[in-house]
Amino acid sequence: MSTTFPFNTEQLPLLDQAGGKALSLIEMTRAGMPVPPGFVLAVDFFAPWLDALKRSPHWSDLKPDSANELGAATRAIQTLARTLTFTAEQKAELDQVLVPFHQANHRRLYAVRSSAPEEDLEGASFAGGYETTLGVTVDGIEAAILHSFVSS
Repeated sequence: MSTTFPFNTEQLPLLDQAGGKALSLIEMTRAGMPVPPGFVLAVDFFAPWLDALKRSPHWSDLKPDSANELGAATRAIQTLARTLTFTAEQKAELDQVLVPFHQANHRRLYAVRSSAPEEDLEGASFAGGYETTLGVTVDGIEAAILHSFVSS
């Protein structure tokens, strides 16, 4: 199963894999609307990072008895998340979509942002809860992706 989806993909990802904003951009592109080119990294792309975080001793601390304990546990997980690196599989999957995308778009600067499924609930939206990085070069894309991931 693919974990990357260009906006002009024929294979529509599921909402729980792409998030509402990303899914909307794909659907608008398919409808012929003027959407800047882009691509989505699905939730499964980040499975190695999530697995690493869940294996850490701090993960079980995320169910504390007080707000102070929750804050400390969250900061510990964020600190650990900042040390994550791309696996060989993640790099290969990213390169598979990024290299042709970068060439087709004249090596422009990019925006990296999140579109987490948890931002789009039936009765509420939490859009903007993650950091966006603008002016990203192709060499800085991995760092920008990690920055958005850690900002959650």
